[in-house]
Amino acid sequence: MNFFEFREAFRVPKPPFKTMHITGFSGKLKMNQTAGDEDNTGTQVINDVKAALKIVQKHFKKLGLRYKEDEVLNGPKTVKGFKVGKGSSDFELDIYPGFPGKNPDLPRGQVEGDVNFDDMVKELGNLKSFVNFPKSDWSVNYGEPGKK
Repeated sequence: MNFFEFREAFRVPKPPFKTMHITGFSGKLKMNQTAGDEDNTGTQVINDVKAALKIVQKHFKKLGLRYKEDEVLNGPKTVKGFKVGKGSSDFELDIYPGFPGKNPDLPRGQVEGDVNFDDMVKELGNLKSFVNFPKSDWSVNYGEPGKK
Protein backbone atom coordinates (compact mmCIF):
# COMPACT_ATOMS: atom_id res chain seq x y z
CA MET A 1 0.00 0.00 0.00
CA ASN A 2 1.32 3.39 -0.97
CA PHE A 3 2.04 5.63 2.02
CA PHE A 4 0.11 8.53 0.46
CA GLU A 5 -2.89 6.49 -0.62
CA PHE A 6 -6.15 7.37 1.10
CA ARG A 7 -8.74 4.72 1.95
CA GLU A 8 -12.11 5.50 3.40
CA ALA A 9 -14.91 3.07 4.11
CA PHE A 10 -18.28 3.95 2.62
CA ARG A 11 -21.07 4.30 5.15
CA VAL A 12 -24.61 5.11 4.16
CA PRO A 13 -25.03 8.76 5.16
CA LYS A 14 -27.75 9.84 7.57
CA PRO A 15 -30.39 12.13 6.08
CA PRO A 16 -30.76 15.69 7.41
CA PHE A 17 -34.17 14.83 8.94
CA LYS A 18 -35.52 11.49 10.17
CA THR A 19 -38.48 11.56 7.76
CA MET A 20 -36.17 11.83 4.71
CA HIS A 21 -34.64 9.12 2.54
CA ILE A 22 -32.36 8.88 -0.52
CA THR A 23 -34.21 9.84 -3.72
CA GLY A 24 -31.23 10.11 -6.05
CA PHE A 25 -27.48 9.69 -5.96
CA SER A 26 -24.26 9.62 -7.89
CA GLY A 27 -21.51 7.23 -6.79
CA LYS A 28 -18.30 6.20 -8.51
CA LEU A 29 -16.91 2.68 -8.66
CA LYS A 30 -13.13 2.82 -8.53
CA MET A 31 -10.14 1.41 -6.70
CA ASN A 32 -7.70 4.28 -7.16
CA GLN A 33 -8.43 7.92 -6.40
CA THR A 34 -6.65 9.11 -9.54
CA ALA A 35 -9.21 9.59 -12.31
CA GLY A 36 -8.71 7.34 -15.30
CA ASP A 37 -6.19 5.08 -13.53
CA GLU A 38 -5.93 1.57 -14.99
CA ASP A 39 -7.02 0.09 -11.62
CA ASN A 40 -10.38 1.77 -12.19
CA THR A 41 -11.08 -0.39 -15.23
CA GLY A 42 -9.54 -3.56 -13.77
CA THR A 43 -11.21 -6.89 -13.05
CA GLN A 44 -12.45 -5.93 -9.56
CA VAL A 45 -14.19 -2.79 -10.81
CA ILE A 46 -15.67 -4.50 -13.89
CA ASN A 47 -17.12 -7.28 -11.70
CA ASP A 48 -18.48 -4.71 -9.25
CA VAL A 49 -20.08 -2.70 -12.09
CA LYS A 50 -21.84 -5.85 -13.32
CA ALA A 51 -23.03 -6.65 -9.78
CA ALA A 52 -24.10 -3.03 -9.22
CA LEU A 53 -26.21 -3.04 -12.39
CA LYS A 54 -27.97 -6.22 -11.22
CA ILE A 55 -28.66 -4.59 -7.83
CA VAL A 56 -30.01 -1.45 -9.51
CA GLN A 57 -32.18 -3.51 -11.86
CA LYS A 58 -33.63 -5.51 -8.93
CA HIS A 59 -34.48 -2.40 -6.91
CA PHE A 60 -35.89 -0.56 -9.93
CA LYS A 61 -38.26 -3.47 -10.49
CA LYS A 62 -39.40 -3.31 -6.83
CA LEU A 63 -39.99 0.44 -7.11
CA GLY A 64 -41.79 0.26 -10.46
CA LEU A 65 -39.09 2.20 -12.31
CA ARG A 66 -38.10 1.38 -15.89
CA TYR A 67 -34.46 0.21 -16.08
CA LYS A 68 -32.20 1.30 -18.93
CA GLU A 69 -28.48 0.78 -18.49
CA ASP A 70 -27.51 3.98 -20.33
CA GLU A 71 -29.71 6.05 -17.98
CA VAL A 72 -27.97 4.85 -14.81
CA LEU A 73 -24.35 4.18 -15.84
CA ASN A 74 -21.65 6.60 -16.93
CA GLY A 75 -18.14 5.46 -17.68
CA PRO A 76 -15.32 4.98 -20.14
CA LYS A 77 -16.67 4.23 -23.61
CA THR A 78 -13.50 2.24 -24.38
CA VAL A 79 -14.52 -0.63 -22.07
CA LYS A 80 -16.64 -3.11 -24.01
CA GLY A 81 -19.77 -4.79 -22.67
CA PHE A 82 -21.53 -1.79 -21.12
CA LYS A 83 -24.02 0.73 -22.48
CA VAL A 84 -22.82 3.94 -20.86
CA GLY A 85 -24.86 7.12 -21.02
CA LYS A 86 -22.24 9.84 -20.73
CA GLY A 87 -18.56 9.20 -21.22
CA SER A 88 -16.44 9.53 -18.10
CA SER A 89 -12.95 8.53 -17.01
CA ASP A 90 -14.37 6.23 -14.29
CA PHE A 91 -17.52 4.13 -13.87
CA GLU A 92 -20.31 5.91 -12.05
CA LEU A 93 -23.90 5.17 -11.12
CA ASP A 94 -25.85 8.38 -11.72
CA ILE A 95 -29.48 7.89 -10.68
CA TYR A 96 -31.86 10.83 -10.24
CA PRO A 97 -35.37 9.69 -11.30
CA GLY A 98 -37.65 12.43 -12.55
CA PHE A 99 -34.85 14.95 -13.06
CA PRO A 100 -34.31 16.48 -16.52
CA GLY A 101 -31.72 14.96 -18.81
CA LYS A 102 -30.86 11.30 -19.25
CA ASN A 103 -32.54 9.99 -16.08
CA PRO A 104 -35.18 7.32 -15.43
CA ASP A 105 -38.79 8.48 -15.60
CA LEU A 106 -40.93 8.28 -12.47
CA PRO A 107 -43.93 5.95 -12.49
CA ARG A 108 -47.21 7.74 -13.21
CA GLY A 109 -48.62 9.51 -10.15
CA GLN A 110 -45.34 9.54 -8.20
CA VAL A 111 -43.07 12.47 -7.31
CA GLU A 112 -39.33 12.41 -6.53
CA GLY A 113 -39.91 11.99 -2.78
CA ASP A 114 -41.86 8.75 -3.30
CA VAL A 115 -38.74 6.91 -4.52
CA ASN A 116 -36.63 5.43 -1.70
CA PHE A 117 -33.15 4.16 -2.60
CA ASP A 118 -31.94 3.56 0.99
CA ASP A 119 -31.95 -0.25 0.64
CA MET A 120 -30.29 -0.14 -2.78
CA VAL A 121 -27.48 2.12 -1.51
CA LYS A 122 -26.91 -0.16 1.50
CA GLU A 123 -26.57 -3.13 -0.83
CA LEU A 124 -24.27 -1.24 -3.21
CA GLY A 125 -22.12 -0.22 -0.23
CA ASN A 126 -21.07 -3.87 0.16
CA LEU A 127 -19.25 -3.78 -3.20
CA LYS A 128 -15.50 -3.40 -2.81
CA SER A 129 -15.11 -0.54 -5.31
CA PHE A 130 -18.30 1.46 -4.61
CA VAL A 131 -17.49 4.96 -3.32
CA ASN A 132 -14.05 4.23 -1.88
CA PHE A 133 -13.46 7.97 -1.68
CA PRO A 134 -16.75 9.42 -0.34
CA LYS A 135 -15.60 13.02 -0.10
CA SER A 136 -15.07 13.25 -3.86
CA ASP A 137 -17.04 10.34 -5.35
CA TRP A 138 -20.46 10.60 -3.69
CA SER A 139 -23.38 12.96 -4.17
CA VAL A 140 -26.88 12.43 -2.81
CA ASN A 141 -30.38 13.95 -2.84
CA TYR A 142 -32.88 13.41 -0.05
CA GLY A 143 -36.65 13.70 -0.14
CA GLU A 144 -39.81 13.04 1.82
CA PRO A 145 -42.72 10.90 0.65
CA GLY A 146 -45.24 12.89 -1.39
CA LYS A 147 -42.95 15.91 -1.87
CA LYS A 148 -40.93 17.03 -4.87
